[in-house]
Amino acid sequence: MLRTLQHLPMAGMYTGLLGAEAARFPGQDSVDIFLTNPNGNVRIRQRVYCTQQGLSLAFYERSNDGGMTYTILPALLQRIDFNILGPTQPFVNAIAMSLPPTAVGHQIPVLGVVAGVGVAGYPFPWYYNIHVEQFVQADNAGPLIQEPLFYHQHYSRTGHTDLDTPIFMPGGNEHQFWRLEYDTQFNSFRRASS
Repeated sequence: MLRTLQHLPMAGMYTGLLGAEAARFPGQDSVDIFLTNPNGNVRIRQRVYCTQQGLSLAFYERSNDGGMTYTILPALLQRIDFNILGPTQPFVNAIAMSLPPTAVGHQIPVLGVVAGVGVAGYPFPWYYNIHVEQFVQADNAGPLIQEPLFYHQHYSRTGHTDLDTPIFMPGGNEHQFWRLEYDTQFNSFRRASS
């Protein structure tokens, strides 16, 4: 779904590196990107879960208790414009050969398996340039309005298992931005742009 937008540049919107994508090993995930203020009682976050070497699934979760517990909400997928622009370099053939074909362009949700549970999300192949933006509709008939995304620092993980989800760091570094971009240099990294 192609979405058009108009927004005024906001002072203080971050543009710059956010670090490596942490979902590297099967079962590992990253949870430091939020669709709402990450310090509120109601929090909506993006989880990127590595399903196999070279392929992850991006889906969205909501917490009503300040981040103590999260529930997967497939309805949040309709807020996200997930766009795969094409392959990047270096493209590691040893891993890429084992991945399913990737269609470039605006993505539609697929069904994946996360810890034995079926989850709707966006396919997230490594070695591709990917842009993620959030749009909401003020009412059922109104236009789509772009909303910012948030990064909030988490504590460093202590292992590489599916039981090692990074933990929210109170008072950690925080950035607000319009678009999340994934790309590859020596490994998969993220940056924000506004």
